[in-house]
Amino acid sequence: MICSIGSFGVVHTLGGQRFRPCGAPTCRGVFIDTALPGRRRYCMPGLRGNRINVANHRARQATTHERRSTSEQAP
Repeated sequence: MICSIGSFGVVHTLGGQRFRPCGAPTCRGVFIDTALPGRRRYCMPGLRGNRINVANHRARQATTHERRSTSEQAP
């Protein structure tokens, strides 16, 4: 009960737009963004944000590797 009252106080102070869903595609969590600029995207940035960043990096590396392989095979 105390946690919910505290959460309500934060939402009331910062505004309802700070209560948002996690930006990770596989996460269904929600969080209150208490970061000063209000740009937090993940419920657990150290875990979810890192996984997203690693996945994006690997996708870019795979694309770069495919381009190199294709250009080396061209006559």
